[in-house]
Amino acid sequence: MLHRERGATVLTALLVLLGSSVMLAGALIYHTGIISVHVQTKGPDGKNIRVMVPALLVPLGMQFIPDDKLRHAARQIQPWLPTIKAAGAELDRIPEGTLVEVLSERETISIVKRGNSLVIDIDSRDETVHVSFPIKLVLSIAKEFESAAPPAETPEESKP
Repeated sequence: MLHRERGATVLTALLVLLGSSVMLAGALIYHTGIISVHVQTKGPDGKNIRVMVPALLVPLGMQFIPDDKLRHAARQIQPWLPTIKAAGAELDRIPEGTLVEVLSERETISIVKRGNSLVIDIDSRDETVHVSFPIKLVLSIAKEFESAAPPAETPEESKP
């Protein structure tokens, strides 16, 4: 009888641990947001592709980029980092609403701030594209590039 009770206690502990882990993961995903991409091609052979990924995976995934490749990308984007960070901070601060709307014969494009996300919709003759991502992701990626960038040269270091 004691052996059966001990087994039930271990099983209960494992279920509580599993349940707690699932709840923690859910809370973390809720807090960091979701990246959503939906592409639908038009026509008789139209394709429908839908991908949803926790935004948390982007900065985590950047950790797996080889250092030399990440430093190279960071050098390329470094001049733009102040602008990207300022835009991310402003987008986070402003109220919801349409930021850009383009209507033409070929396509309709809209960029909207909805809640804490940036939503980009493109509708053309060939396809419909919907992308949304948390605005804080922009700042998170900028920080990753900033930390990967080589230190800026001081005037004394650039002298021969």
